[in-house]
Amino acid sequence: MNRIRRYIPSVRDRENCMPYWFRRFRTSRIFTAGLAAAFAILPIVVWAGTPLNTGQIRIYGNDKIKSYIIRREIRLKTGEPFDRDKVEQARRRISEIPGVDYSEIRVFYTPVDSSLALNVVVTEQSAFAAFPIIQRGYENIFGFGAWVADDNFRGRSEKIGASFLLRGGTVVTAGWENPWLGQGPRIGIGAGGKYAYYRYVYDDFDGVFEGTRISQGGVDGSFLYTFGTGTRVFTRLGYELADADREGATIKPDGDKYGTISLGIKHDGRSSALFPWSGWYLSAEAIGIGPGDDAYSITEGRLDTRLFLPVFNRTVLGLQVTANVKEGDEVPIYLREHLGGGLTIRSYDYGSFNGVSSILTSAEFRIPFNFSRDRTVEDLLFGASLHFFYDGGATWELNQSLNKDAWQNGFGLGIMLMNPWIRGFRFDYGWNRDSNRGHFEIGAKF
Repeated sequence: MNRIRRYIPSVRDRENCMPYWFRRFRTSRIFTAGLAAAFAILPIVVWAGTPLNTGQIRIYGNDKIKSYIIRREIRLKTGEPFDRDKVEQARRRISEIPGVDYSEIRVFYTPVDSSLALNVVVTEQSAFAAFPIIQRGYENIFGFGAWVADDNFRGRSEKIGASFLLRGGTVVTAGWENPWLGQGPRIGIGAGGKYAYYRYVYDDFDGVFEGTRISQGGVDGSFLYTFGTGTRVFTRLGYELADADREGATIKPDGDKYGTISLGIKHDGRSSALFPWSGWYLSAEAIGIGPGDDAYSITEGRLDTRLFLPVFNRTVLGLQVTANVKEGDEVPIYLREHLGGGLTIRSYDYGSFNGVSSILTSAEFRIPFNFSRDRTVEDLLFGASLHFFYDGGATWELNQSLNKDAWQNGFGLGIMLMNPWIRGFRFDYGWNRDSNRGHFEIGAKF
């Protein structure tokens, strides 16, 4: 065996046989690789040993329970070292607050300031609520609607509600919520029905249909899938009826009867539904009206996007773009689009511009008076804010495209008094190139 080993040189012997420059290169290569590995691992070791601070704390889903009541149960403050045990203790304390059915605290890493942000999601127990809404444009004679749907992004609840359309254009809605059990992404179903009887007040087509009495009714069912607390996809099937006392107001002389199918997505990332300080909202839906029926065969696309940007410390810039585009051989008058009024272009009267399709843009610079991000309007009996606004939009007919000459603009300012129960009173006064006008509404424009 020793004789054999004499003919098999060791590793060190083989390296000694190598030229000097090769041995030096190999040694330096190993040293360089080790040094690089040390520099790569060192920041990780240092970062792992450095505690992260607590970032922003946001509260979602509380309509009746004040935010400060929930916030005082969290023993962490922004800028303090993050403590997971305190987060779990806060979740248990929040769950014990009277009126809270379910609570969850989600932790997110924020690379901008290397902090851990907390999103507190609360589902409140069942309660009854009613909100009056001003909705002008039709002379409503009678109407009723009811629906059962999973419609709460930040909690987990199914809703039962009804709406009543009264004379003078006033709509009163009421709703009742029953919280769901379960966590994370979930599947939901919805069902709805509606009926309305009103007088058409617009002067489309040289006033031929002005004063026409129209009755509409329908039912629908929906299937929903929600991702987390902010994004939802849905599909909806429905069947609708429409009749009028004047020929030509409906597609068929004896009234319209057609099915509908739609597919859409919604995302709600706003910090608040009443007065958003930041975040964005998206709703997109594709609708088929009368699929399989050559008499209708109308396709419709709807888009609603909103962006809220904090400016300085106490002001907010809000931006909105909405579009409603229809294609088909014929569109009845009750499906036409109308711009003008407190919900669209505020410097014009209701229904000043009409067409089959429409696009609308709005911008608001909002200045709150008696509340801020730290003391939100949800914590007050009444909050007040001033806003400067711009509205612009246009309508167009079938087989036409958007024309820049049809674009209408308006500027103005307004004031809004907000309340968590009635969503606020708003008065806007706007100017355009021809005239000026004021509008009173209930609730923010967007």
